[in-house]
Amino acid sequence: MKPDFQALVKEVADWKHLPEPSPSKKTKVMPTQNNGSAKATISPKDILFTMDSVTAVSPRGKWKLVMSKSGSFVMTLKDKCVVVEKNSVIRTVIVAHNNGREDYVAICINEPVQVGKSKYPIILFKFPRKSKQHLEWSTVKDEENDSYLSSLKDKVPLEALGTRWQGVPVERPSKEIFFTSDSKHAISCTVKANSGLLYPMKGGILYIGKPLLFLPRKDIEEIKAARGGSAIGQYFDLHVEHNDNLYEFSMINKREQQPIQDYVVKLASLRKKDARKSSAPDENANVEDDDDDDDDDDSDFAADEEENFCPDDFESDEEKLQQLDKDYNSEAEDEDEDDESAEAPVSVPEVPPKLEKGSDTDSA
Repeated sequence: MKPDFQALVKEVADWKHLPEPSPSKKTKVMPTQNNGSAKATISPKDILFTMDSVTAVSPRGKWKLVMSKSGSFVMTLKDKCVVVEKNSVIRTVIVAHNNGREDYVAICINEPVQVGKSKYPIILFKFPRKSKQHLEWSTVKDEENDSYLSSLKDKVPLEALGTRWQGVPVERPSKEIFFTSDSKHAISCTVKANSGLLYPMKGGILYIGKPLLFLPRKDIEEIKAARGGSAIGQYFDLHVEHNDNLYEFSMINKREQQPIQDYVVKLASLRKKDARKSSAPDENANVEDDDDDDDDDDSDFAADEEENFCPDDFESDEEKLQQLDKDYNSEAEDEDEDDESAEAPVSVPEVPPKLEKGSDTDSA
């Protein structure tokens, strides 16, 4: 039987009218929104300053940053682009590394930006002290009558970026709030297998490591110390419960136990102040709070500490840690007992759990 060539030709001709195949699961669809690959520009008239090759820890890379006068900024790196709107910035944090060779600026945003498959609720920049970051300013016209933007020109790049948003809280470490046993602002610790630095501050706790975290004080429900995994008892763990999530910071040197206890007492005092403000009459709701000023004047802690906390309520820290060591060693000698290290509280007082959450200008 001979094939019908005319029918075959007609069938091939009809193929062009078939619908296009839908992309398979392996097909890569290029994103078009603010997710690290979109393109965005700022009008030259709206540019406030530009930073070339500013080092970011999160998302990692050396980015070009263009800051606008309106408050939004754009970060570009090759084919990647990150856009942060002016109303997305809720807090900035300026801290120094314990090594004294670099500083950090963390920009906390309420809408995480996406680069690749990762989302970033905090953008972290690093400024090495030896190599000065170049910052190119545009002209701020006098007719704009914006003295705040003009005042930024007198600041170094680190400060200009960290204090760019007027009215947004700027968190900084303060020795009135916390300092380590060797007079540093940060505690060395680990989260799982990753080492990092923990910064207890007035407005909350910043952790620079993996994962990058900022825990506002208004949402901290509990802070307690636990027995660490060291056989010689030189370390302990710190557990922070925040918004029903438990964060464990491990391998903290026992020398930092007393500074952490002092910090928790001050934090609890601030939480009680927040609770009183939330229950205050409405006519006092608009009273401006100066607690989050950038200065280090926090002398108002003394009265509240004496009023709300009694040192006699807590046992000696050293005695508890020594007792933990004895218990641990006795368990190790007994081969028949299970080698379990149950969580044992030490003298770090807990923040009053689930205080009423009112308006908190410190952590807005």
